[in-house]
Amino acid sequence: MEKAVGWLWLQQTFGGEIWEHIGKDGDPAEVCERECDNGKGLSPDEVRAMICRAEKMGQQVVCIDDEDYPESLRTLDDAPAVLFCMGDVSIMNSMTAVHMVGTRQPTRYTASLISVLCRELVLRGFAISCGLAEGADALTAEAVLDNGGKLMTVVPAALNGSYPKDRELAERVAKNGLLVSVRPPESKARPDFRRRNRLAVALSGAVIFTQAAADSKGLDNAKQAEKLGRPVLAVPPHLLYAKEYFGQRDLLRNGCIPLFDGGDAVRVMADNGVIADGSHALGNVKGRSAADGAGDKGAAKRSPAKKTPAIDADSSEGRIFAELNNSGELHVDELAAKCGMGMAEVMAALTSLEIDGMVKSLPGRRYVVS
Repeated sequence: MEKAVGWLWLQQTFGGEIWEHIGKDGDPAEVCERECDNGKGLSPDEVRAMICRAEKMGQQVVCIDDEDYPESLRTLDDAPAVLFCMGDVSIMNSMTAVHMVGTRQPTRYTASLISVLCRELVLRGFAISCGLAEGADALTAEAVLDNGGKLMTVVPAALNGSYPKDRELAERVAKNGLLVSVRPPESKARPDFRRRNRLAVALSGAVIFTQAAADSKGLDNAKQAEKLGRPVLAVPPHLLYAKEYFGQRDLLRNGCIPLFDGGDAVRVMADNGVIADGSHALGNVKGRSAADGAGDKGAAKRSPAKKTPAIDADSSEGRIFAELNNSGELHVDELAAKCGMGMAEVMAALTSLEIDGMVKSLPGRRYVVS
């Protein structure tokens, strides 16, 4: 029996209790054959047909023991055994993602900050994760894709289902990013948004709230982040008494980190060990287990020891560091002009230098040697 058939049969038959029947390094075919003999679940042929339909639709079936399976999910005690994907599956392991949460009715202020923040995070080399609902999600997706970034969306239903309603946007994400689901094609099960939130947060290095009311269902992402040890940041509201931002207000009151620019996200993820010193924002996402603080009981913050790594003087980082060292405080546009680099290259290098503690960002997109 094919491995993928075995894993999907187990996932469809036992759901969240799958790991009570097999270890993550076990032989799914062996367990499947044994349980099938006991008359449980669908037949292997029915499961095989599901996989064939998925592949005909352009979906890639990624199993937990595949190289493309994300390390950040593999450590979960309720990890899905099979993912159905459309797009670039390498994003899950090769890029650090930031999960952004908003509202279906964003204010003009929120719409503006989403555009600016997404552009900066994309330039810094991050992938962005978000839902595809109308409002802030759609604005986030469009801002990321319009700036040439990579977008990752965990879908709470089958990839060929009725969610999201904007199928054109979903197709655009599949072409320029990644759609992920745990549901096989034509699944009639109701969308599971809490499960979607948990997986989206697990795939990301941090969660950012752009707008949330006190009763926002999106606040579940903050609960999932706390369980998984992911830092939560919130954009401070521009009107203290506007009820549209009471969810963020409460998050900030309870110790959530205020976010004023992309540099805040970089520093927080570095302090939490999501991005290691000496790494690049485009480098691997750290798969964190319960042993190092990413289990369901939360995570203690880890502050890596600071060091000054050697820099290749001819590299982008080396040239930018030398220019800041010689010129002092500079605006990012001045840096780009003086170094003869494109903005994306400059921002990616600055992010790497910030993570290493060699430069720091100042208000107004200015930078200086630490």
